Amino acid sequence: MEMKDNIRKKHIELVRVLAICLVVFHHTDICYGVYHNSDNPVAYALSLFVTVLCNVDVPLFFIVSGYLLLNKEESIRDLFKKRVSRMLMVLIIFSVIMYVFWVLRGTIETPSVGDFLNRLYTGDIQGTYWFLYSYIGFLLISPFLRMIVSRIKLNEYFYFFIFMIVLEIVYMIGDGTGVKPSVDFRSIVRSVSEYSFFAISGGVFKKYEKELETMFKTKYVIWATAFSILTPMLIVSISLLSGNGYAEWGRSAFSTLLGLSLYFVIHKLVHAHAESKILGFLARGGKYVFAVYLIEQLMRSLYLIPYKHMLEILPATVVEFMYGSIAIVTGFCVAFVLKKIPGIKKLL
Repeated sequence: MEMKDNIRKKHIELVRVLAICLVVFHHTDICYGVYHNSDNPVAYALSLFVTVLCNVDVPLFFIVSGYLLLNKEESIRDLFKKRVSRMLMVLIIFSVIMYVFWVLRGTIETPSVGDFLNRLYTGDIQGTYWFLYSYIGFLLISPFLRMIVSRIKLNEYFYFFIFMIVLEIVYMIGDGTGVKPSVDFRSIVRSVSEYSFFAISGGVFKKYEKELETMFKTKYVIWATAFSILTPMLIVSISLLSGNGYAEWGRSAFSTLLGLSLYFVIHKLVHAHAESKILGFLARGGKYVFAVYLIEQLMRSLYLIPYKHMLEILPATVVEFMYGSIAIVTGFCVAFVLKKIPGIKKLL
């Protein structure tokens, strides 16, 4: 039993680590920028591949949150005392830090308390902190999501999943052809998936873990992952080669399937290699992921000058991978130190 619990914990921590790596690369030009301006087929393919993967960075976080939170009993009082209050404190403290950072950088020219409060309210201090606002929203509705997970049956969840896929397909057809349906399917997808669907999925994955382990064979998971990566790459490539320009809708095609299948890829990997020291080492990074997310903008800023110089002498793809990778490693190192500080440790 203890062994199985360790495996479960390890795969969840690895999903977190993958998600934060995708977040950091999402904030570099390896996403979108490189393959738009590259004649090199290798650089084009790598950049587009990473761009497609980065579409599921945040969904992976919500799958983890649903897995960890939606199968446990928790009173409304504890929810606000332990979780909502903590996230609000994190949002305010790190918004102050980033506000000072942007003032020193000259981005905010007329700083004031009123300006800070206005930007805090509108989420205009640090763009990447939009996730904190969304996560607080998730916490506020988590009691209702918990009721759904406690009652939902597997066949009902599969209906939910197929419903999401169908909505995505209709949305893609509408954006790809320019023919808009009378029903705003895009709004339906957003209202359902940002990000309650992924959180419910995480809760369902834990609730029916044994059944799903048997049901989802490794080969099916691999095929689903390959399909949901290669199809968007093909759509975008065809659109660019045909002279129709960049297909924004194409890069996120089947992102719902990709997010879920990547989760199961890691799940299967951990179960197949439960004793792997490499996976164990990587999984230990999971507890630093939230801190890395909060400081990744600062970490990227540290290397901005050498990054610009390297772009003049090295291929953009190589530079972007180096830039993102160094920022990730530095972020984990700084997060390790921050987690040693008693007051900050509780927040992170």
